[in-house]
Amino acid sequence: MIAGDIVFLSLLPMQKQLETAKSFYGSLRLLSAYHIFRRYFDRMPFQPEKEHDEYIGMFVRILLELGKKNELEFYLKEIEKHYARTKDPALGYALAVVYRSSDSPQLETARSILESLLGRPDASEFHNRVRMVLAAYYEKKGEIEIARGYLESVTPEEDSSFERLKLIFRALLFKHDSKYDEGLLILKEVIDSTGPDDDWYGYFTARIVEGYIFFDLGKLSKARAVLRELDVFTKKHTLKSLQEQAKELRQLLAEVDTLTTLRFYQEKNAHHLVLKDKTVILSSSQPWEKLLVLLLKRKKASKEHIIKSLYKREYNPGADDAAVYYQMFALRKQLKKFGLSSKTLLLEKGSYRLNARIEWERSEQ
Repeated sequence: MIAGDIVFLSLLPMQKQLETAKSFYGSLRLLSAYHIFRRYFDRMPFQPEKEHDEYIGMFVRILLELGKKNELEFYLKEIEKHYARTKDPALGYALAVVYRSSDSPQLETARSILESLLGRPDASEFHNRVRMVLAAYYEKKGEIEIARGYLESVTPEEDSSFERLKLIFRALLFKHDSKYDEGLLILKEVIDSTGPDDDWYGYFTARIVEGYIFFDLGKLSKARAVLRELDVFTKKHTLKSLQEQAKELRQLLAEVDTLTTLRFYQEKNAHHLVLKDKTVILSSSQPWEKLLVLLLKRKKASKEHIIKSLYKREYNPGADDAAVYYQMFALRKQLKKFGLSSKTLLLEKGSYRLNARIEWERSEQ
């Protein structure tokens, strides 16, 4: 952005400047967006406004993409100081967002602030975005039902980029439920509605979630195509936020060729697991058989899924943890008897997954 442009933009009403900055951000003119946002957010501690809530996530993402970590830490200290004094809800939301994004994330502190804002009538204008951030927090922890509850409580907004992120998150929850067709349908709607030149973050976030679904479905070539498209786009722009989202997908694809292959199909009301030198018939008469069938179908299962599969009821946090641990221990013993490594069954982010390449003949189901 040249000096004349900066002077011209500074004469516009602030709302118009912010809309221009958002447009710059969407078209990857990050430095131009940064100059506008910087002037606006410099006054935040002294004059907090609703727009600070609307644009703080975008501004933080720009600071991270441009490598301006020192500025991020500066804003963190300033917001902390003024929030402690005023308890202004706009500052509280901004503080939580920065806590989540700093080099040493303070996720529990951020969660505590956000949940306190939901109980404040004077913070009602921030509740939608608070619920979205909390939904993301609980999804990362593997507490999917809590995440779903927050997402479902988010009301519609006029901001199209916010609505796109809401749809993408709904598709991500469908992935957790193994409702892959529903998730892919939503993601197609998002991808068709925008592009990398209009909303790079929304478009590629949708594509990356699509890549994870393709991986779960065993459509590895399609998952790799997502990463190739991302790599072509990021040759000009590093875009650390997207690379971080795609990191696990890259790792999963890199591991795939070295994994044990488990072939799985259904025949005559029984599930068959084909190993190198034997076929195991899983009648589901034993808990470990039910769990193995669940994991073969889903590849990943949360504690909620495990309890519902075994006992046909809802998961009771804390009280059911011992039962889950015992049943997964029994399953590990059976896998070992089949000659499989102890690393075939992993616990990640509160969910269990099979660390194996699964070939599921869906047509026989």
